[in-house]
Amino acid sequence: MKGLLSPKVMIVIKGEEEDESCPLPTQDEALNEENKAIAKEKAMYGPEREGDTQFWRDLGAKWRISASQAKERRCGNCEYFDMDMEDCLPEGAGYCHQWNFMCAPDKSCASWEMGDEEGGEEDLESDD
Repeated sequence: MKGLLSPKVMIVIKGEEEDESCPLPTQDEALNEENKAIAKEKAMYGPEREGDTQFWRDLGAKWRISASQAKERRCGNCEYFDMDMEDCLPEGAGYCHQWNFMCAPDKSCASWEMGDEEGGEEDLESDD
C-alpha cells in the first residue's frame, strides 16, 4: 500500500558505482557536469568567480557565521572531499562523495562537513 506510509522522496545523484575502480562521473564528463549543476542548485556549490564576496556572505548567512568564517570551509577540508584517486582525477581536482562530481579544493558548498583530521565529532567525545 502506498500513500501516507510510503518513503520520502530522495534526491538521487547519479554515478556512485562501488564495483568500479573510479566513480562514473570521473569517466563521464556530461554526468559530472550534471551532478555539479545539482550541487550548485541544491547546495550552493561555488563560487563561480574567485572574488565573489556575495557568495561567501550568502553561504555564511546560511550557516549563521561570518563570510570570513565561511571562507575557511572549503571543499579541500571537507569530510566528503577525496583527492586519493590519482588514477581517476585530473591533477589538482578532488571528488565530492556527497554530490558525486569532481570538484576544486578551493570551492565550497552548504553541505560542507568537518573532516576527521580537522577534529570532527569523534574527537570531542570523552571516555567517561
